[in-house]
Amino acid sequence: MRVQVDDDERYGDDFVGFMQRARCIVLAEGEGTYEIFLAHDLPARLAFAEVGSYLLIWARNTPGGHARLLED
Repeated sequence: MRVQVDDDERYGDDFVGFMQRARCIVLAEGEGTYEIFLAHDLPARLAFAEVGSYLLIWARNTPGGHARLLED
């Protein structure tokens, strides 16, 4: 799944670290865009919900931080 992090210069490292602690594989694509892979297989609908919940948790714990899932 692709994720866009707003103000990547400020929040990118924090976002990547958070997602890695959540046991996700994170690949930087540039321009604040990251490809996120879960370390376990789930149906697409559940994987989308899991990554979405991680994004909400990260944003709530990161003042000013915002990330969103992008359409494939």
